[in-house]
Amino acid sequence: MSLRLGLFGALLALPAAAQTLTMAVGAPVTSIDPHFHNIGPNNAVASMLFDTLLQQDGDLAAAGGPGGTLGAGGGW
Repeated sequence: MSLRLGLFGALLALPAAAQTLTMAVGAPVTSIDPHFHNIGPNNAVASMLFDTLLQQDGDLAAAGGPGGTLGAGGGW
């Protein structure tokens, strides 16, 4: 039993194999940092990679995203 646990632990310690992510966008992406270049293609890729704390509902009002919920007064 301890040999199996040892082998399992050794497998977990191995580095993960790197894989390539290919995405198609309409223009070249220069950065996914929104403070560096806040333009459409960069924002499109960043929104596909990262979650947001707030989202907009159908009436364009702020709504809680996957990272949190809004309180009664529109605050956290």
